[in-house]
Amino acid sequence: MTTDTMILEFIRHSRHCIPNSDPSASIEASVKNLYLDCLDSIVNNQAEAYIPSLILTNTYDKYSTLMPIKVGKNQQKYYLLYDVHLKEILRLFNALFFDEEDPGHDLWKLSYELFAEDALLENEEILLSYYGLNKVALGPFEVTDRYQSDWDFFLEIQERYIIGHELGHWLFKLSDDVNLAGNISVPISEMMNEIQLMLAEIYTAYEQLFQSQDYVELIHEQKNILSENNTIHEECFADAIAYAITFSHVQFQYPGDSEKMLMTGKALLLEMMLLQLLAMQHMTTSDESFESSISIRLGFFRNYASLYFEDNKDIFDRMLEASVIRYEERITNSMLECFAELEHRADQIYDTLTGKDGLLDPGRILSLSDRY
Repeated sequence: MTTDTMILEFIRHSRHCIPNSDPSASIEASVKNLYLDCLDSIVNNQAEAYIPSLILTNTYDKYSTLMPIKVGKNQQKYYLLYDVHLKEILRLFNALFFDEEDPGHDLWKLSYELFAEDALLENEEILLSYYGLNKVALGPFEVTDRYQSDWDFFLEIQERYIIGHELGHWLFKLSDDVNLAGNISVPISEMMNEIQLMLAEIYTAYEQLFQSQDYVELIHEQKNILSENNTIHEECFADAIAYAITFSHVQFQYPGDSEKMLMTGKALLLEMMLLQLLAMQHMTTSDESFESSISIRLGFFRNYASLYFEDNKDIFDRMLEASVIRYEERITNSMLECFAELEHRADQIYDTLTGKDGLLDPGRILSLSDRY
């Protein structure tokens, strides 16, 4: 069995593939072209054996990842696993952001979907049935496709970010390999130093700007993450690579087009806010939380992306403020209410349906008694 075949088998057994939804040939071609284009901007020779192999999948796990596989005594082969399911979630969130109709119905339906997916991943069959049936009972999504042209541009930018981010992880892992230095067109060590300096400056500024106790505690918590966990520095490095790849592409394709650059910044902001919202949702279904890390990365985005708008900083800042307000009003505030309610319902289900032995008691489903 070849290494590639073993990897495909591992993916099928370790991730929850969406039935009958393998990526189409057109999607595979589109993602491969994006991947090769991203590679071309950071390496000098794509034919080298160390280049990651691209694998497409469509799973409820959502997130793309870089997989290092040991293939020899001192040799690793890298695979970039691109999951198209997150793209569909991004498409829906983009639509809800741009649409003018009341998003309430779709936010509830989407919340049920996200909780059902997590229940599936956690093997919680009762909750999977509850969330899934409620999602189906709400009928189809109501959001329209009137902004399709904008969605296509936004989705391409967001896909480019995902690929660029995973390639950033790959560069980070190769940073100590002096034999590959001549093949990489990114000054890795210099970028890491700049990122660490920028993160320190961000939180120094935060400590001066925000004086309320809640903000102070949050800032200290995130500073501790930065000082104790090198993983967040790697995540910000991967983000910086993704931003550089994406903005450079737009500058090349649309020279002098400040509106396209601003749309690129907005697309990336929406993506980071979605990742933050998904982290908040995951926090309600799992003991593991990555919300603080996403918040750090969101702050890093605001500061790093602003470097591409030095001549239009006021316009960029206004776009950020207006987009955050609209996202909170249309999506975040309502979805957090949905998350809290669905978490409460999950507790009620288990408190009611399980006996003192912790096992399911089907007889408790139908009862007018509140003694349970």
